[in-house]
Amino acid sequence: MKIVLKAIMFLSLATCYLGCIPKVHILTPGLTGTVIDATSGKTIAGASILDRRTNDKGDFTIPAKKELGLTFLFVGGHYVIETHFAVSAPGYETRTCRCSVVTPTSACGRVRIPLQKPDPAKRGDKAAKGQIVMLNLDNEEPLEGGITCSPLRGETTIMGLEDDARNGSDSALYLLGIYYLQGINVEKDVPLGRYYLRQAAEAGNRYAINFFFTAAREDDTEAEVLIGDLLSLGLGIEQNISEALIWYEIAANNGDPIGMLRLAEMYGSGEIIQVDKNKSLYWYRQATETGSADAMYKFAEQCRYGIVTPPNLKQAIHWHIKAADAGSVRAYDFLLETIAAKEISAAEKHEALEWQAKQQ
Repeated sequence: MKIVLKAIMFLSLATCYLGCIPKVHILTPGLTGTVIDATSGKTIAGASILDRRTNDKGDFTIPAKKELGLTFLFVGGHYVIETHFAVSAPGYETRTCRCSVVTPTSACGRVRIPLQKPDPAKRGDKAAKGQIVMLNLDNEEPLEGGITCSPLRGETTIMGLEDDARNGSDSALYLLGIYYLQGINVEKDVPLGRYYLRQAAEAGNRYAINFFFTAAREDDTEAEVLIGDLLSLGLGIEQNISEALIWYEIAANNGDPIGMLRLAEMYGSGEIIQVDKNKSLYWYRQATETGSADAMYKFAEQCRYGIVTPPNLKQAIHWHIKAADAGSVRAYDFLLETIAAKEISAAEKHEALEWQAKQQ
């Protein structure tokens, strides 16, 4: 039931966002080809397609993937399906590419991907790099549907991308995420890659949003929470609170404490949905049972201020102790302040004083 719910959610939202027709189809087509030098026409040994190395002849193959996906409406009732990837080779610029087909087939066909060496004399001239076109080896013409391999905006180095990202480029954020995630021209760093992809998604980058939608369909709880965040805040996609709640609940049911806390906070605050203290309390307790220090701290604050439970300082101190022991700095600071406060009774401080004695 959960899988079906996720599939329906993904398809309905993507239909609204992308203007697509939902259908069970091969989303990622296969790809075979050879990497060659744009000037000499010779193949490049040591080239890499994402994390796949080519052979000494520059040949590569990317298998097709079958999955629940989308087909994009095209002229004459045809459909176009796409895959994005990056091509790199020693001494050459890295290129991010798009492979498209306009019929329901599983492969883009054999293609040739020219790469260019950077020209230091024309470093700031984007036109000098040109648009790199992936060619059909049979007729030497670009394949229908726009089989292209285009230069990135500005420089294609990590440093250049970071500069673009600082200047507000969501495309640069997305590509930084992919590069670090796949280890393209930089040491692989999955957490950093996902951080950049998250930043790109929050900035409205379509490819980053699609990346997390795909991950969410594969039970990636971080992605499920992020999709909920995008929907609840209207970041990059149209705001939809009811669908955000569904994604948070999917993440929560998969054991994610952040998803649980999102539900607890939304039901408890009443800012965007009707207050339901019972549901809020339920999800706070579920989150604390995961061992999350942040969950314990936030539940302690609920007990302290009486938002979803009657105010109870002793209970608040009890949960602050648990949070502090789990690593919460905020809970640790609260306990020290509580112990020093003169207006708090000795009975209420008792457990905190015992905790302090154990720290020495």
